[in-house]
Amino acid sequence: MLAEQVTERILPVAAAPTGSLVPEEAAAALVPRLAVQAPVSDEEGGFPVAEFEWLREAGLLTVPLSKALGGADLHLPVHTLTLLRTLKHIGRGNLAVGRVYEGHVNALQLMQRYAQPEQVGRWAEDAHAGHLFGVWNTQADDGVRLEPLAGGLFRLSGSKTFGSGAGHVTRPLITGALPDGGWQMFILPTDKMPPRSTPASGSRWACGPRPAFEST
Repeated sequence: MLAEQVTERILPVAAAPTGSLVPEEAAAALVPRLAVQAPVSDEEGGFPVAEFEWLREAGLLTVPLSKALGGADLHLPVHTLTLLRTLKHIGRGNLAVGRVYEGHVNALQLMQRYAQPEQVGRWAEDAHAGHLFGVWNTQADDGVRLEPLAGGLFRLSGSKTFGSGAGHVTRPLITGALPDGGWQMFILPTDKMPPRSTPASGSRWACGPRPAFEST
């Protein structure tokens, strides 16, 4: 589970140090390929598998991680401008790919800010292995609920209104309501869930279907 409370002093945006522009340049280099591939990927029930493999090969799936975790420190406020420019280039090539990629970046930022150190290390390894992260937060009245069980386990049930990249995002960061009225963030390894529990793909992948969950 993710820790609930972490405070951090927000630093002013400063000029990025030499070498930190590599992610921005890598993203800019992908723009022509993303643009050419966009009509092929933008179809009902499809997903830009090739495009995200390009992002992985360019190292862009891990740049939000700290340098200690093999990233480029783009999670730090001092590098916000570089991060925004990197996102701009991906969106310029294919806005829908940029939307899913932004969710991946946001999830890795939240994970590093609120998770326990051992969790951060484990999920960083998953990012290096090519897993896609996302943030699935939007829900209706029948949102996700967490029921505490013995042994520190939880039973997960409910649904989210949207799940961008569902069926391909294998490490979504999800919020769930607790019985005491509180809430909890957690990362769900959907590739390790029973097939019937894995959110089904469908609809336009950038917006995603309505993921439903029932798992322990």
